[in-house]
Amino acid sequence: MEEPWYAPEPPPPLAAESADELAMPPERPPPEPDPIAAVALQLPPLADAVSFSVHDRGFFAGPQTAIQLDLLDRATGELLWSKAVSAEADPTDAKAMAELVGHALAGQPWARRSR
Repeated sequence: MEEPWYAPEPPPPLAAESADELAMPPERPPPEPDPIAAVALQLPPLADAVSFSVHDRGFFAGPQTAIQLDLLDRATGELLWSKAVSAEADPTDAKAMAELVGHALAGQPWARRSR
């Protein structure tokens, strides 16, 4: 009959040269502040196209999806571009969501998709 296997005991901790080393770990210098983190980004308010009340919809109402895309300058927090779109699309349907985002980005040369 084989003996059951047990994990080995953990090794003993390394001895410190003095009691002060155990009490006070060496202090690290504070990290350099990130210049981008210093800018507080404020999101713009929702556009009318995406502000619909859920309480006004019936139980058997079909899906309604609304998205708002906002392009912010991270250095200044300035809103550069915004587009809101809404459609009766199922948010779990990847193809419908790709079409909705494509509709939102339509006409923007910097947002061309390669397929």
